[in-house]
Amino acid sequence: MKFFSRLLLVGFCCINYSFAQSSRTTYQGYEYEIASSPMTWADASAFAKSSGGTLVKIDAVEQNAWLKDFLASVNTTASDGGGAIYSWLGGTDSTIEGNWIWEDGTQVPLNSSGTAWWGNGAGHGAGGSEPDNFDGVQHCLAIGLSSWPTGAPGFYGTAGQWNDINCANELKFAIQYAPNVSPSVTISGGNRSVSDTDSVAGESVSFTGTASDSDGTVSTTQWLVDGEEVATGLNATISLPNGSTVVTFKATDNDGASTLVTVILTVDTPVYTKTDEWPLPYNGVTPDSSLGLEFNNIGTLNPSDSTIYTCMRLFTDGLASSFNSIAQFDIGLKVVSLSEATVQITKFREFNVIGAYNENAEIPDCGGKFETTTGVYTDMIYTGVDTLRTTFRLIDPVELILKLESYETL
Repeated sequence: MKFFSRLLLVGFCCINYSFAQSSRTTYQGYEYEIASSPMTWADASAFAKSSGGTLVKIDAVEQNAWLKDFLASVNTTASDGGGAIYSWLGGTDSTIEGNWIWEDGTQVPLNSSGTAWWGNGAGHGAGGSEPDNFDGVQHCLAIGLSSWPTGAPGFYGTAGQWNDINCANELKFAIQYAPNVSPSVTISGGNRSVSDTDSVAGESVSFTGTASDSDGTVSTTQWLVDGEEVATGLNATISLPNGSTVVTFKATDNDGASTLVTVILTVDTPVYTKTDEWPLPYNGVTPDSSLGLEFNNIGTLNPSDSTIYTCMRLFTDGLASSFNSIAQFDIGLKVVSLSEATVQITKFREFNVIGAYNENAEIPDCGGKFETTTGVYTDMIYTGVDTLRTTFRLIDPVELILKLESYETL
């Protein structure tokens, strides 16, 4: 039972010794937390580094005053420091006596610098102050959290001033964490344009990014278009529409900091090659805005040859659908019989394959709808004078003949 109790005691001791308190406080961009167990200066320095930080380095009077208040809960004392309460700072002259340096190799200021960093009470005599290397064994820097000595408070130093004490003292201490540095990122190539290569709207463009993190690791990389992730990793091939698109490369480091870089890539609209069968890049015309239609492209009638050039979207059971992965079609209709009000689909192709814009710099959107389950086709058709809302029904699926069932003038 005694052995088991001692085992529990040792384990509990080690756990306490190994962990700092979980709550961090931020000051001037740096994070601070107080270690839970007193340690010698060497152990405290090693523990702080293993935790990803260092013992505190003081750079300003304001920081020193803030730290004194932050350490108000510390109660560890040093007998060779007048019995006062102390906490370790990251300075030492262990290498060369009198040459006080911070752990990063920079000089620890002395009172001769013009600021009374070190205890300078009357007990030191005129112009005297810490550090005094009492008994030749005081080589580590601590901040006093109460005046010293306890028998004559302030005779040598006051709370907030520094003292050199024996490095073997076991004191509590704060760990200082440097501000996280966000990743560095680039996109090779910069802003550029891509010429059309296949007379089809849009192009697949390959991007390469670089990402590095000076104080950690890059955890994730993302490619974004319009704020939506489209790819991950350093290399991406992204399908871009005609016109200008902002492409963003985002890298996030292991501490959650992110950096973004963007390029504007312009895909030129390909030049349309017209034919007698398809003289325009897409069928239809832009309706008068006064009609208040929800779409911006309707069919048009050519009275001279009784043909209708329009476009339509496919639906199945009321839901948008497609045929051979095509959802919108240009179609050509020819009047078969005026008396019977029938027309025939004589040609069709994918709608607006080059991604042309209308006169309002908008991508046209078909007003025609064909419901595959019922064979009902509705469309708006401009006659040159009026705009008609029409309803046709497919009566011959082999010859693609439709019959006009109703119409109204808008």
